[in-house]
Amino acid sequence: MLHFTTERMQVRDVRDQDAAAIFRLFTDPVCIQFIGDKGFTCEADALAYIHSGPQASYAEYGFGLWALVDKASDEVLGLAGLLQRPYLSYPDVGYALLPEWRGMGLASEAVGAVVDYAINRLQQPHLLAMIDRDNQASINVVTSLGFAFNGYLSVGQHIKRCNLYSLHGKIYPS
Repeated sequence: MLHFTTERMQVRDVRDQDAAAIFRLFTDPVCIQFIGDKGFTCEADALAYIHSGPQASYAEYGFGLWALVDKASDEVLGLAGLLQRPYLSYPDVGYALLPEWRGMGLASEAVGAVVDYAINRLQQPHLLAMIDRDNQASINVVTSLGFAFNGYLSVGQHIKRCNLYSLHGKIYPS
């Protein structure tokens, strides 16, 4: 299902046929460093993630991570969307781009469109962004869109300390 478009991208639901791109994305060293190692060893792992992650989220919450697709080439560039984490009161804006698509302003374009969609179409009153404190590029993206630093949050099995940003007021983890 197509949700919206930007100047350079279509934003649609993640499909089974996106498994190769998702595998490449989540085995990229930068994604592993800043998002975490999902343990993918083959495309079948990516397909299982598509089913248990984005597609399950669409069914449960009406949103999730969506595929970013280049309008010109029809290639999957990465993911962007909303994640409802059990330890956060409001949706978390997330994104990741394949290496060859970074540094072109696509992250700001995609995240800006996700924020607009979340607020204006999904009527989300607050949005969060949880970012590895060493990921300055992502910090720049969310702060340029009006997110304000909200504090620190420790997450994950290896207890990674992240910066928490909020849009529309100070929000505390639930």
